[in-house]
Amino acid sequence: MNILQLNASEVIEILTPKIKKELCQTDIQNRKDLEQELILMIIETIQTKHFKTPPTFLELLEKENLIICDKNIRLG
Repeated sequence: MNILQLNASEVIEILTPKIKKELCQTDIQNRKDLEQELILMIIETIQTKHFKTPPTFLELLEKENLIICDKNIRLG
């Protein structure tokens, strides 16, 4: 599952167990409000951020190799 292909409700569904776990650290009377605030922040972040696909392992190795080769050329 690629996080870039998920919509906001799917992301919330995935993060709900973690949110609930962390809410145990706050007062009972504040938990629902804090949960709503966290969900709102997640939705706003998803809507305003432009997520890029991370490089594959091979792309990362190629990039690192180019940097190493470039440094060797400059030093040599």
